[in-house]
Formats: sequence, C-alpha cells, structure tokens
Amino acid sequence: MLFRSAIFATLAAAVTASFGADTMITPQNDFNIPADSKIGRKLMEKARFLEGNNQVNAEDWLYGFSIRYDSCASLIQIREEGGNNDEGLLYTQNMVKFTLCPGSSDGCSGCGSGAATYVVNMNDFVDAYTEMKLEAQEYACEMIREYCYCENANDDQVCENQCYTDAGMDVCIEYEGGDEFEIQRYLECAEMEGGNGNNNNNNQNGYYNQNNGGVDMYRQYWVGPTCSEKDGKSIHMRVFYDAGCTTQAPTGVYEAFHYGAALPFETTSIVTHSDCVSCLKVDQNANNNNNNNNNNQNQNMETNELCKESYEMAAKCGSGGSSAATAFAVIFAITSLILGAYAFFLYRKIHRAKVNLAQAELGVA
Repeated sequence: MLFRSAIFATLAAAVTASFGADTMITPQNDFNIPADSKIGRKLMEKARFLEGNNQVNAEDWLYGFSIRYDSCASLIQIREEGGNNDEGLLYTQNMVKFTLCPGSSDGCSGCGSGAATYVVNMNDFVDAYTEMKLEAQEYACEMIREYCYCENANDDQVCENQCYTDAGMDVCIEYEGGDEFEIQRYLECAEMEGGNGNNNNNNQNGYYNQNNGGVDMYRQYWVGPTCSEKDGKSIHMRVFYDAGCTTQAPTGVYEAFHYGAALPFETTSIVTHSDCVSCLKVDQNANNNNNNNNNNQNQNMETNELCKESYEMAAKCGSGGSSAATAFAVIFAITSLILGAYAFFLYRKIHRAKVNLAQAELGVA
C-alpha cells in the first residue's frame, strides 16, 4: 500500500514539474466537443437526458456518418416452446451486418479497419432500406413530372411516360391493372397470395394452370427474404413450403400463381452489395424551397430512419464498441451457430421421418 502511494506521489510530482509550478489548467468557456468525434460519440452513448427537456435524440449524431451494407446470414432456429401447428417448430432467423462509416457526404471512403461493425435483424434493416429507396424514387418521379413539358401534347400520360423513359426511370410508369409487389409485406415470411390451398386463381391462369410444371396448386406457400448461400451478400425473395420459411420451394411456384410473372428480387438482390447510404436526412421540402441552389445552410441536421432504426436495433461487434457489447455479439454468434446446427439436425430428422412414413404408406397400399 505504501509502495503504491509512493508511485502515485512520484507520478503527480512528475506531472507538476512538466507543467511548471505556475501552470494551472483552467476550463475554457468556448470549448466544444463535436458530436461526431470519438469523444462525442462515447459521451452520447453514455448520456441520459432529463425528462421534460426538449433534447435531441441520442442518435442524432449519426447524421455525420454513412451506413455501408456488408453481408447477411440466414440461420434455422427453434421456436420458443416448440411453436404451434400453424407456425411449426423451426423458423429462419435472417441477419444483416453493416458498418458505420465516418462522413455523410464523401461516401464510405472513411471506412477503415477500425470502423464499427453492427449486426441487426434483416427484416428491420430491409424494411427501413426499402422505405428510404421508395421515398427517394417517389421524389425523383415527381421531379421528372414537374419538369416534363406536356402542355401541347396530344396525350399527357403518353408524354409523361416518355419523360420517364428518357430519364431512365421506367419504374415511374404506372400500368393500368398492374399490381405492385409489396415487398415489406413479405419481410416476416408471409403467406403467398393465391397459394392458400384453395386455388384462388379460379383456374384462370391459362398456361400455368394447364402446364404448371408439377406445381401443387392446392397447397399453401409462403414468401420471405433469405441470404444467398453463394456469396453471403445477396438478399433474395424466395417461395417456401412452411410458415417458418425454412424449406424452399422450387422455382416456378410464384409464376404458376401469378400469370407467369416472376417473383421480384428472385435473381437480383434487394440491397445492393456494399451500398453506401448517407445517414443525413434529406429534407425534400427544403430542397424545393431553395430551388435546388444548394442553399441548405438553414436545414436542420437530422438522422434518417434507416440509420436510426438500424443503430437502435443492432448488436455492436466493432472495435469501437464496449467490451460488454462485443461479448454479447460473440456469444450471440456462437449460440446462433449451435442452435442453427441443432435445428438443422431436427429438420433432417423430421424430413427423414416423413420420407419413411410415406414409404411405409406406399408399402401398405
């Protein structure tokens, strides 16, 4: 104890000598810590706001960052309490990994080896991602329509559609009678429309009902997202046999129930590989009021919903995170692998039991 006190006394004397006898550290009234600095981020993570005060959200420092999508994973899990007859015993847990990169205007060039990495539920990430993309798309379509000169056109709709085509935005064209695929409806593994076991298409699918390629038109199917096993980065929509989206149905099932239309995002990824998205919320109204003159110095710096929701729901596993958060991420990964392996073992066991039962029934018959 005396030895430790002597060491502290020696260190204190050395520090005093280095500053000088007349040197005193005084607080600076105009000293500010940027919210997006390393110290600022650490303070914001530890901060707790007083009730009743109009304070900004703790995540608002995120506007100085960008999110980079890295990869995904799909793990078969066991439902709590064994599930039920409708849900089944197994379900697929989809996860997304992303990196938080410093800088909101220069892309993700600031992402180095020390950038923080996060893991979040795929449903939450894709929901916020697609919502942001849809808003940006609607705004782009509106701008094309506003600046499309169709006053002397014979058909305003044809003129507008041509403007969309010229701008490379065919997605803005609305086709009469066309039903849009609601991707956000299927993020939780939902029952496929028309595939509910009673053939809602009323045998009006023409070729696909007569030549359905072996597709069972009288059973239930489900649609949900999954991570590609080929690259671990592409997120696709797939048709499944079960409510847990664990057993994929063959290609052609969706087409058989939808007049030959292909399942959206079956071959293309919902989220672009290494896509870099600024966390700074874009105020479209402010852009319109400023007449696109980049006069946005009065615009409040806010964080968009994608970054807010992803950060709030994520488990941090980067070098910049706390040891507890890192430990949680490691434990989560290990337990997920163990449970996934056990779930796969149960799946194979159940599948073999069904095959043996079917063979036994055929033998009896």
